[in-house]
Amino acid sequence: MSSETTNGSLLIKKLGFNILDHQ
Repeated sequence: MSSETTNGSLLIKKLGFNILDHQ
């Protein structure tokens, strides 16, 4: 529920999508 957790999840999702795009 905290903003830090939300931001962390968004960053992980962005990194995951970036990795998938680069493969």
